Amino acid sequence: YDVDFIKVFLDLDLAVLGEDYWYYNNVYAKNVEKEYYYTDKATFAQSRIKFLEGALKQNSIYRTDYFAEKYEKNARANMESEIEFLSIVK
Repeated sequence: YDVDFIKVFLDLDLAVLGEDYWYYNNVYAKNVEKEYYYTDKATFAQSRIKFLEGALKQNSIYRTDYFAEKYEKNARANMESEIEFLSIVK
């Protein structure tokens, strides 16, 4: 396998985390919640917070310098704001 290709592929998937605040919260986060329609809000919130906190513990969310430089700051801010919002829900 081409390790560099895999890193770019993974970063492309995670790029949405670094989108602008409005898009992240009004499109992406709402669509993630819709994917888990079969889960009650409290369980979803707890599970999502656990995922987000785990991702934030990493030195970098992204595997390549390009994506880290372009999206890391926004991604962390978006994820932290989602955690705050979900903490109210649960």
